[in-house]
Amino acid sequence: HYFIQSNLSYVMPDRDDWELSVKTVKLSRSGDGSFGISIEGGSDNGKFGHVDSVRESVIVAQGDISPGDIILQVNGDAVGGFIHWDLLCEIRRSGSLLTLLLVPQGRGLPLDLAQFLAPKFDEDSEDFKLQKVVRHNIFIKTLPCTTRPARIDEKPGLDYLFLTEEDFADMDAKGTCFHRYLRYGR
Repeated sequence: HYFIQSNLSYVMPDRDDWELSVKTVKLSRSGDGSFGISIEGGSDNGKFGHVDSVRESVIVAQGDISPGDIILQVNGDAVGGFIHWDLLCEIRRSGSLLTLLLVPQGRGLPLDLAQFLAPKFDEDSEDFKLQKVVRHNIFIKTLPCTTRPARIDEKPGLDYLFLTEEDFADMDAKGTCFHRYLRYGR
C-alpha cells in the first residue's frame, strides 16, 4: 500500500485539544447483523478511519455517534493508521457489541494523516503517542517502491514494488507516496 506524502512544512492550526473530546460508544448488532454504520477513510486513502454514515436503526448501547467521528480504537485495539479493509475486518470480528473510541471531527484532530503526522509534538503529549501508533500501523503495511532493478534474491511484490521511472513519477504526482528520497540518483 502507498500513503500520502508528508508535507514537513505543515504547521497545525490553532485547535482544540482533541484528547479532551474522546468519547466511548458501544453499538449492538441489529437484526440484519450489522452495527448500522458505514466507515470511510483508512491510511490507504491518506486519512484516519471515520464514520461515514449512521443509519436511523443503529442500536446505541452507550454514548453517541455521528458522521465524521474519527475512530481511534475498536474494542480496545488502536486502529489509527489502519488501511480501510483492516479497519472493516476489525469491526466485523466484533461479537454482538462493538466498542469504539472516537473523536468528533472538528475537535482538533485532522482527518488527513499527512497533516497529523507532519508536526513534531512533545514526547509526553497525546499527539506524540497517537503519531507513534499511526506510524506503527502504517509501516507494518507498507511495501517500499524502487525504480532500480530487482536483485537476484529479491521477490517483486514481497521485498519491493519495482517500478519504472514513469510509474513512480505518476504515483508521486498523485500524492500516493508516504515518503520518498533519492539514492544513487534514482
